[in-house]
Amino acid sequence: MKFERAIRETLRFWPESIDISDGKIMDEGGYFPQLSRCWDIAEELASTWSNWHQLAVWATFCALHSRARANLLNGERELRKSQIDLDYLVERISDSVLADYSGYPRQMRKEARKREWLPNNLFNADALTRAC
Repeated sequence: MKFERAIRETLRFWPESIDISDGKIMDEGGYFPQLSRCWDIAEELASTWSNWHQLAVWATFCALHSRARANLLNGERELRKSQIDLDYLVERISDSVLADYSGYPRQMRKEARKREWLPNNLFNADALTRAC
């Protein structure tokens, strides 16, 4: 399984837009009930898929949460899936797989070390829109 494929498939577990008007900013973080409900649904969908997919759901949530916080601070009441910072998402995946305490299988760690697992075209806005 390739990370690119898992990310593309996992993005389909998320809605195109999420209402974040119920969000609350707290210190350096925040709480977004509707985003958390979407995360629960995405986790449920990924539960029968691979480790790649389950990790990609978590990383997607991290990227969406970061963006939701920025959007709410800017007065925006909606979060669009197309606003995902893919660099941030990839960093979350890589950091998790390569962490000293990581329990991920050796082949996942080996692939993550390559840092070549995500082609540049996934960072293209058109490619992301098609993947979503």
